[in-house]
Amino acid sequence: MRHPEIDQHLQLADLVVLNKSDAVTESERSAVVSTVQSVVGDVPVVPVAFGRVDPLLLFDRREDHSVNSAMAVQLSFDELLRENHDHDHDHEHDRHLHAQYSHTEFVTAEPVEPRRLIEFLENPSGNLYRIKGFVHFGIAGYPQKFVVHTVGRHIRFEAASWARGEPEQTSLVLIGTELDASFVEQRLRACVRGPDDAADASAMLPVHRYLESG
Repeated sequence: MRHPEIDQHLQLADLVVLNKSDAVTESERSAVVSTVQSVVGDVPVVPVAFGRVDPLLLFDRREDHSVNSAMAVQLSFDELLRENHDHDHDHEHDRHLHAQYSHTEFVTAEPVEPRRLIEFLENPSGNLYRIKGFVHFGIAGYPQKFVVHTVGRHIRFEAASWARGEPEQTSLVLIGTELDASFVEQRLRACVRGPDDAADASAMLPVHRYLESG
């Protein structure tokens, strides 16, 4: 390879954006994606044109940083993909961009086992590159809901209070390209806490690695 250090940079990435994908044929694009994936493993690779990635797929809206805001309620796919109506926004391009995405949702009222969920988040399936929602662990000493936001392998949790009358449950929206929804759901179902799983504070140690303070 002409620049072998590129491999090292790619291996540090949480998500790889492959620009100018419109300049090659479908088979050539697939070959490039396969080459990159052979270097980065399970890190998601997102082909784009003109460097355009919908920011709502990668970043929270500003108001989401308040635990009492929209971040703390169930997010729909439409909310994540809500178009920005700036005067210079290319709506035709965005409709094409959004059409490339697929999504699935996962909801369960049963507590989730923290260690298995972290393993899932650290090793996302295939082209799954965006997860947003909140998690119910139901661990003694951790009565809160835990708002989660991931992009590729970048993971962030934030503790928040349950709203009055809000059901204590896990509710996640998962976005990617050509997702195998049944496989994603199967992996998440395996994260539900079983009768033999530890339910003490030590189970939350992996979550603390990604938990925002304050």
